[in-house]
Amino acid sequence: EVLAWTRPSLDNPTEVNTSEALNAALADGAPVIKIAYSDTPYDLRVADASGEMKNVTIGVGSAKSMVIYGYATEDGKLPVLSGVLNFPHGLVDIRVESVKFDGNGYSFERPIVISGVPATDETPVPYGNIEIVNCEISAYKCGIFYYNSATGTVNIAKVLLNNLYMADILGDGGDCIDFRAATEIGSLEISECTFYDGVRDFLRIDKKDHAKVGTIKVVKNTFCNIANAKANKALLYVRAPF
Repeated sequence: EVLAWTRPSLDNPTEVNTSEALNAALADGAPVIKIAYSDTPYDLRVADASGEMKNVTIGVGSAKSMVIYGYATEDGKLPVLSGVLNFPHGLVDIRVESVKFDGNGYSFERPIVISGVPATDETPVPYGNIEIVNCEISAYKCGIFYYNSATGTVNIAKVLLNNLYMADILGDGGDCIDFRAATEIGSLEISECTFYDGVRDFLRIDKKDHAKVGTIKVVKNTFCNIANAKANKALLYVRAPF
């Protein structure tokens, strides 16, 4: 058996191999972060002044974009990230590739969160592409992705979830891929993924009269034992005009 894949060409990445270095790069808003494989999971939390562990605060650099890339071993082991990447408003393009997200026994809801628009911001910055590619997700409470905001309508050109493996999701307290804001999405693509065991609603776009979607493409995926929670048992829960 021969397994082969290509790694992307990264432009002047910030290379990290400890949780401290990763969290510092995230806080600085580094545009390209390359994460080395480690036998120890990377903790996406930092201690506040009282010593309590909180999600790292991600910065917005001058590029207003962020690529997070895990450098797999030759036998395909991915670096493991434990916690939540809470991306702030102001980042335009976001890509996360080749990492394994571990929810640490359902300690966290989802690995990817797009922060809401600040109440003082009357002209929200539109997003370009939000891409999650070649990743594994397991042991989270709700699923993969969440976006919510009480202020403004945010435009997102494209959301891409490609070649993901998700398993062991508790399906409690929220939905798997969840948009709850006034949002205009140009295209949403979920392709070549495996989703196994858990979650409430799989895809939820729910802001009646205030959410719009250009196209939704769900192609070449495998679903097994999905949307099996006690409540909210839908593969598609979309209340938005096309």
